Amino acid sequence: MSAPSADPDAIARRLQCAEALDAARRGALVPSDDPEAAAFEAQCRRVRESHYTDSPADVFHIC
Repeated sequence: MSAPSADPDAIARRLQCAEALDAARRGALVPSDDPEAAAFEAQCRRVRESHYTDSPADVFHIC
């Protein structure tokens, strides 16, 4: 079995995707300076957590 060819365009696209993914992951770890955005994110997190703890059957619901 031969190795796939090293297409420079494909390599560049993969590198860009990897960098974008890394930046998104780092951005998720950085707290927001905007108090309204931080409050909104905290409220969303509480809703998600309460949904899983209040109705665990929904987690395993099969459509």
